[in-house]
Amino acid sequence: MTLPTTSLLRRLTAPMSRRTGFVALVGFAAGAFGLSDIDAKKKKKKKKPITVCANARTCKYTSLQAAIDGSPAGSTICLKGGEYSESVSITKSLTIRPCSADAPVTIVAIQNQTLLNAFFENSLDELIVDGLTPGGLTLRGNGDVFRGGGVIGFCGENLATSAGTLTLRHLTVSNGSCSSGGGIYADTSGTVHLTDTVIEDCRASTTGGGITHLFGTLTLDGASQVRACTAPSSGGVFLYQSATMNLKDTATIGGATVADGNSATDPSDGNGGGIGLVGPSQLTMDAGAMVMNNTANNNGGGIYAAETSVLNGSATCTNTTKIADNTLGTGGGVGPQIYHVNHATC
Repeated sequence: MTLPTTSLLRRLTAPMSRRTGFVALVGFAAGAFGLSDIDAKKKKKKKKPITVCANARTCKYTSLQAAIDGSPAGSTICLKGGEYSESVSITKSLTIRPCSADAPVTIVAIQNQTLLNAFFENSLDELIVDGLTPGGLTLRGNGDVFRGGGVIGFCGENLATSAGTLTLRHLTVSNGSCSSGGGIYADTSGTVHLTDTVIEDCRASTTGGGITHLFGTLTLDGASQVRACTAPSSGGVFLYQSATMNLKDTATIGGATVADGNSATDPSDGNGGGIGLVGPSQLTMDAGAMVMNNTANNNGGGIYAAETSVLNGSATCTNTTKIADNTLGTGGGVGPQIYHVNHATC
């Protein structure tokens, strides 16, 4: 067998070399400018929100519950502007928001039902409800709810298990009425976090006209506010079973006027017009947070702390500019600003 000459080998391999060189050059250029095939395959399209609206021809879903049921965990569901009547159940991580900051959304509960029930067992689960901008989303109760959570219920079937996070941003929760937690009732060891969120005009027949939280951590920050809520005891917020509450930034329990204040109305046991702590539980206040213009018919017009509950940070009798103008009714109690069973009253 005769081997190819050197000149023949050059002729045979030259085209291959030119092609290889060209491909390498193209690959280099594509890589340099971020245009390689590998990068293109890796690049994923941003998922669009799942849209809810009243028109079935425009949207696949015409109810929030249907969208929740049809969405995988981690989805974002947006509602087009308008008013919806819903009572929904959620068991997976989701984000719910208006489709546009310029098109406000109001969701009204079905009569005598909790508007939003979240049941989480996984500590990593999170429900985010975001109004995008103040006034962008309102959750409104409708009639009396038999159990806790006049508007929002955040519960865990196994209370020994951390139950994730409920995050509320830039929205209003109003007109809730139930046995405990007229606006929000949380009986989980998870986290409830309110940012620039208002709980207002809510009522409870026992405790926690605005919010009741057991076991877990409750944080209000930004310009969040609990105002104009009532209950026989703990008119604004009720903390129980070693719950922890953090008041940050300019978060306020009550408000600048008497009309904004929360009220504990029971003639003989109306304790904690603004906040009631039993358990033991803990309250920590930042310097800018406020407890103002609340009323208790008995003890602790602003704050009532019992059973070795702890007050931290600015939650002291010396903070008379931020814990102020709270009052007592006709029950003959003590501590218009703070009543702390194991410490001072003021």
